[in-house]
Amino acid sequence: MSNAVMVGDPLYVTPQGNPSGTPVANTDGGTGFNTAGTTTLYTRGWTPNRFRLLLPGDAIQVGFRLHRVLDQVNSDGAGDAAISIWPSLRETPADASQIILKNPQGLFRLANNKRTWSISNALHTTMSIQFVEYR
Repeated sequence: MSNAVMVGDPLYVTPQGNPSGTPVANTDGGTGFNTAGTTTLYTRGWTPNRFRLLLPGDAIQVGFRLHRVLDQVNSDGAGDAAISIWPSLRETPADASQIILKNPQGLFRLANNKRTWSISNALHTTMSIQFVEYR
């Protein structure tokens, strides 16, 4: 339980949307932009005036944190976009921090030191490991 590991969701390796551009965190927007505890991530670097860049359920990585997109993401004329995310930001990302869209991962640790496993009659092995977000 004491060590951390980067883990992603194998079902969300690439976004369902059609991302274009090179998105980064935008903390230059003024007070309250991307502060810890907020559920809106302000970004820039997208291709301007694009729709459906990301769709609800897509996974993104900001720093060492894994987030789920809650609403459709569209960019404005400057290539900026606000992304509704869950869970909230744990830390304020540095300005121009890369937003990872392909194979996003987050920092987790074991929830407990117990692992379960089973073997079927056909000799298929199933293993279960519980993780919690590393803080």
